[in-house]
Amino acid sequence: MRIDGYITQHNFYKCYCHIDHVKAQDHCTPDETVTYSNMVACYPGPNPEHETPYGGDKKGNWPDYTKGDQTLFVSPLDQSCETRFLFNLKGEIKYKEGDKAAETTINKLGLDHKELKDFRKAAIQGTLGKQNNLPIQNARNRLKKLKSQHEGRLEPFCFVLIQALDKHIKRLEYIAKSKALKNKNKTQHQKRRK
Repeated sequence: MRIDGYITQHNFYKCYCHIDHVKAQDHCTPDETVTYSNMVACYPGPNPEHETPYGGDKKGNWPDYTKGDQTLFVSPLDQSCETRFLFNLKGEIKYKEGDKAAETTINKLGLDHKELKDFRKAAIQGTLGKQNNLPIQNARNRLKKLKSQHEGRLEPFCFVLIQALDKHIKRLEYIAKSKALKNKNKTQHQKRRK
């Protein structure tokens, strides 16, 4: 989701993100508590009126490092994070068969919550169109642009969109190949009849 900072320098109530510790502060050494590599900006803003049923609020103090839970946590800082989760065109999140850490992370962070699913679905439809009718060349250009984002502000749900565009392109390529094969067979059949 889009993470927005403070609207004005002096109005701290207008921030739409909070700082979350990847390794919960309850399990940190004093140095880890203030280490930047252990902090990420997360939705929602600080002190929301209602607890968010997913993400940092749901995660709480998990994983408990004293119980070895860290092996069941796919950190957002993990290089493989983007590929550990699978998304379909309905915005649903899944995990690769046998990936216990991804499965547990989805459950512990509520990543399968309906609200998140709806946000992802809206982003996918905003990219592919409600009828999944984005032309193949436009889809390829869009995918190339998303894959080249390495710095600055990433597009919301960018790795969800990368997976959706990849599936969309493969589907359109399959349809085009099927039509070409059908036309080829039809032409050959007509030649034989002559």
